[in-house]
Amino acid sequence: MKVAFVLPHYPWLPVGLFSVVYSHANQLAARGHNVTLIHAYQLRQVIVAPPDNWKTMRNTWRTLRHWWRRNHPPKFWMPISPAVQITFLAGEPSPVAIPDSDLVIATSFSTAEYVQEYPTSKGTKCYLVQGYETWESNETKVKELWRNETLKKIVVSQWLKDRAIVLGVRHVWYVPNAIDHARFYVEHATVQRHPGIIGLYHRAPVKGGKELLESLSRIHRRFPSIPITLFGVRPRTKLIPPWIRYYRKPSPNLLRKLYNSNTVFVSASYSEGFSLTPAEAMACGCVFVGTDSGGPRDYAVSLETALLSSPGDIPTLCDNVYRVITDESLSARLAQNGRRKVIGMTWDRSGEKMALALTEIVKGHSSDV
Repeated sequence: MKVAFVLPHYPWLPVGLFSVVYSHANQLAARGHNVTLIHAYQLRQVIVAPPDNWKTMRNTWRTLRHWWRRNHPPKFWMPISPAVQITFLAGEPSPVAIPDSDLVIATSFSTAEYVQEYPTSKGTKCYLVQGYETWESNETKVKELWRNETLKKIVVSQWLKDRAIVLGVRHVWYVPNAIDHARFYVEHATVQRHPGIIGLYHRAPVKGGKELLESLSRIHRRFPSIPITLFGVRPRTKLIPPWIRYYRKPSPNLLRKLYNSNTVFVSASYSEGFSLTPAEAMACGCVFVGTDSGGPRDYAVSLETALLSSPGDIPTLCDNVYRVITDESLSARLAQNGRRKVIGMTWDRSGEKMALALTEIVKGHSSDV
């Protein structure tokens, strides 16, 4: 099959959305399919006239940044098969910039708005749904796009599939995300590690960065000797207190070592389509203590493979961390069960499911929804 993925921008920083698409592109190419990755230079949201001066300055900066990036192609932060064709557009992902294919796949809400308008020559239209993207638009528009039967929906978690069913979406294929076990694995047994806490910091409100820092502050006051580490793609912010070690854009090797140097991975996110980082940490032997943000339900079951609390419930999140720190038998059991759960989540299996789903879509078969 000839498959084209439409991505929302250039991949300058490590982002889960891109890593998932690149992994599927590699898997499809390994199975003999013709795959093209199309990176948009700008989208409609960027070129809309802003209503005030602050947004004018912001959009001017975005325009300059896009110009610089267009003329300085990015160095990829994860390997992409040489069999995969990579395209960087000079503008929007308009139909003229898209090759004729068997399938054309949107990878975000913003690109799905373009793909739904493409002529049939561009291929059967699909939407790889990686989250309930209300941060991209208002919920009414998100629901409308999900219910648009022009787009065949492929979701990355059971939670997203369940949400699609509730919304009355037809033709949904479930292709779960996976972990790169060649990069993330146990180097030091959990029981041999000193207690330590690690987490991902993201400034977007939906990721619960504010709540994460508040939780870590409470934990630090109670256990000041336990080291706490955060990592992220942005420079360190003044909001992160000095007693937290922070790593910006750690390499996969360094990230694996950081996971293996800690015993608990903490997240306070409100909504996740899947959430790769807790699963990566679990593959490295960490206990996942976090919020029930939707997507992690594929691998995180409270009291079995993780400890979960409601988003925004800081006291319970902290209490769960305290339990793991003070109860060695609980920590060992959750770490062992968690690793067993994610060890079977491989990109080979996920890639096979994606290839099967795309074949069914091309042939006009119905999904199991």
